[in-house]
Parts: sequence; C-alpha cells; structure tokens
Amino acid sequence: ILDTIKQCKVLVQRIKTLVEINLDFLAVETNTFHLDMPDSLVRLYGDRGAVNAESKREQCKADIVKRLVTLCATLNEYPYIRFRADNELCSQLAKD
Repeated sequence: ILDTIKQCKVLVQRIKTLVEINLDFLAVETNTFHLDMPDSLVRLYGDRGAVNAESKREQCKADIVKRLVTLCATLNEYPYIRFRADNELCSQLAKD
C-alpha cells in the first residue's frame, strides 16, 4: 500500500504525516474487542487425534498471543493476567 501511495506524486505532496498501525483485532464497541478467529476453538480443542493437530494448536496459541500483545500495545495497557492455575492452555498463553 505504501508503494502505491508513494507513486502518486499529488498525494505525496499533500500528506504531512502518515502512520501505519498494526491492528490484529477488531474494535466492536468502545469497551469490546474481537480477535476475529472464528476457527480458534476447533484449532485449540478439536481433532486431537489428527496428524498435525498439535502444530495447529501451537500456531493458534501463537496467533492469540500476538493479537493480544497488539491490542495491549495499541491501548498502551500493561494488564495483570489472571487465569485458572489448573488450565494448561491459559497458563501457556499467560506465560507467552
């Protein structure tokens, strides 16, 4: 996108400031966000017996962590993370 903008000389002359923001989440309402991962439950908990189920699970956890970090950085928040100690998935996400 930036290359396309750069090629338009008229537009470049009129732009004073351009900031690129990495948003890996959707702001649904003022106090509500969505990670836009409709298949996450299947990737995390389904197909346990499948050949590549574990790699899909690890990739999904990495995606969730990345999106939550982007959300916190965008909001300039440093949250306290609370989770159930007996839940392995929550504990791994909190540590990542």
